[in-house]
Amino acid sequence: MGPSSPNKQLAIDNIDIVCKTIQGNFRAGLERTSCVTNTATGNEWFFSVKCIAKSDKTLPFNQCQFGLRREIDGCSTGGDGKDGDWEYR
Repeated sequence: MGPSSPNKQLAIDNIDIVCKTIQGNFRAGLERTSCVTNTATGNEWFFSVKCIAKSDKTLPFNQCQFGLRREIDGCSTGGDGKDGDWEYR
């Protein structure tokens, strides 16, 4: 995950929309992605969540928000990290 130029507010303002499209049932190893673009500035954030469990799992909306927000806040250009059955970028 990360912007073409740092603009955390764009990512934060759109995290609910992103998680509405990413949340739900995942097969083991499945990765879902989303992109947010500010057409006025050209800033982009790419989001990714992957199920790293050995079995199918469900990603709740609030867990998606928490995981992606942690990565947004963790680095000026986004970050990546694992939390339990999930990998966030």
